[in-house]
Amino acid sequence: MNKTQIKTLADFLAGGYCRPSSEWTNGTGRYITRKQPPLFCVRMELKQACALPGAAGDAARKLKRDRPRVYKCVVCVDVRAALRTLRNAGYEMKKRLVA
Repeated sequence: MNKTQIKTLADFLAGGYCRPSSEWTNGTGRYITRKQPPLFCVRMELKQACALPGAAGDAARKLKRDRPRVYKCVVCVDVRAALRTLRNAGYEMKKRLVA
C-alpha cells in the first residue's frame, strides 16, 4: 500500500465503518464523481451491508436506523485488516465499538 491509499483508508475510518455513498464523492454542483472506495471497503446496497457480521454490520444497521432513506453505502468489509494496516503504517485510531 502506498501513502495515498493509507491516508484515504484513515480518512474513511475516521468517519466510521459505514458511510452513505453520497458522502464519498468528489466535486460540487453538476461536476460530481464517485471516489474509489478505499482498500478493504466496498460500495453496496445498505440492505446487503446490514447482513454483514461484526462491527461493519452493526455500523450499517445504525446508519439504516439513523438515515432510513439511504440506499447505497460504502462499508469496510474487513475491519481487522484495515485497522492492522493503519497500525503498521503508524496511524493511531481511537478505539470505537460501532459507527
